[in-house]
Amino acid sequence: MISEIPKAQLLSEGDIFAHKCTIKADEKPDIEPFKLPGIDLQKYLDSTNEVLSASVPQPKEIPELHDNTPKQAFAKQGMEIHEQTPDEICAFCGNEISPERWRVLGDYFNAEVKSLENRISKGITIISQAVDSVQI
Repeated sequence: MISEIPKAQLLSEGDIFAHKCTIKADEKPDIEPFKLPGIDLQKYLDSTNEVLSASVPQPKEIPELHDNTPKQAFAKQGMEIHEQTPDEICAFCGNEISPERWRVLGDYFNAEVKSLENRISKGITIISQAVDSVQI
């Protein structure tokens, strides 16, 4: 900044050398990948990246659930605790759950979503077991 110019000082040769060494970046050789006996870390990385890049199309968007994970979890739990019968009353709000609402929720939490959730759960279990096997 211009206001700092009056405070400027000359650097000594030693200071100049030290600062040049600080900003100098030497390319380092590649290191060997870390390996654990009986565990293929690349397989876990590839599988995790597949799950992260997976997309599940929603047949019909529910505006009140859009980009709201807690509300999505709440709606999903509500589907599990209620019976899909005529005149079913919501335990939370006391309103009747219409057949149309059941259909929309069923479409929203479709089989593809459940499949991806199961894959994530199984992956977490497998990774947890692998972590447990290498801990001493």
